[in-house]
Amino acid sequence: MENSKIIAMASDVNYLEQLETAIKSIFYHNRNTKIYIINSDIPQEWFNHIRRNLYLTNNSIFDKKLMKAYLST
Repeated sequence: MENSKIIAMASDVNYLEQLETAIKSIFYHNRNTKIYIINSDIPQEWFNHIRRNLYLTNNSIFDKKLMKAYLST
């Protein structure tokens, strides 16, 4: 059994195309991978769209929101 991998990435809504490309590449070349996306403004619908394409794989993506208070430093 292949070891699982955990990846954390940070992005915002302005870089969704690049983020999606990176995620698709990671999932295409890896199995048993969990990706945590640290963000403050990516809509839940975007995550649902990505998850729909993962239903046959053993990969997962998680939405980890930053609170606005942490962003104003």
